[in-house]
Amino acid sequence: MSLKEQTIQQIEQNNLKINPNYDQHFLVDEKAISELISAANITKKDIVLEIGSGTGNITKELAKYAQKVICVEVDSQFKQIMQTIPTANVIVIYDHAMDVLRKKAGNFNKIIANLPFSICESLLKHLIFAKYVELCVLIVPKSFAEKALQNPIFTAFLNINKLKDIAKESFYPLPDTTSVIISITHWSNYEEDNEDNKEYKKEAEGKNNEKDRAFLKRKLYMQEEKKLANGLREAIIDLYFMKYKKRLSKKDAKKIIDSFGLDVFLLETLIKDMPLEAYDKATEKVRI
Repeated sequence: MSLKEQTIQQIEQNNLKINPNYDQHFLVDEKAISELISAANITKKDIVLEIGSGTGNITKELAKYAQKVICVEVDSQFKQIMQTIPTANVIVIYDHAMDVLRKKAGNFNKIIANLPFSICESLLKHLIFAKYVELCVLIVPKSFAEKALQNPIFTAFLNINKLKDIAKESFYPLPDTTSVIISITHWSNYEEDNEDNKEYKKEAEGKNNEKDRAFLKRKLYMQEEKKLANGLREAIIDLYFMKYKKRLSKKDAKKIIDSFGLDVFLLETLIKDMPLEAYDKATEKVRI
């Protein structure tokens, strides 16, 4: 009996109802499950959080490799199935994933999930500051992955890699779109990248480079209550100090901003109210 047939049988025997509000599309392709877990490079040192355990198809495989698996499932009707998984290293929590992420912060080091579309964006926003998460390997809709890779905030904080397409036929029930496996790690801090790195500093001096732009975007995002003009000024001062260990005056920082030729209205806009594309616009001409 195939994994798909087993899953359907479990659902029918337990009189379970697929809830469309929870984006329930269970992974029933053994090869895809193997690829998902392989990408996470799990060892017996890892404590893994699985979001959306459902019928436990991924859980059972995770339990073979991890020290502990903490499963989060919002739909308690699956308790009947999860109770049959004979593994001592699996804990199941029936709650909303984002609530558990906040409560259990630091209690796990990897996240693996066939992620419900409804929380894709919320999870990535959470990961921005969740430095304790060493690696996140997710199955998400292909459209979301492409959107995330174009998001200037996500890509400034997170190293997002698309690993493999997953066909719709790998799921039950069948989703509307193709999915992909993505991996997510945190970019190292600018100061970690460039501590005593004289070669990089010499090469980057006066040039527009991606590390500088990412640094500025991170600093802007963390000053969202400020106007862009003020937040950008402080970010440039910080960047200058990181690169040269010298203080740049506010006056000189303003001269640099003036050279960008940014719209006055944009400069007076609160960072939290800026459109995403403004992060690229505000940093594209930086040369320090």
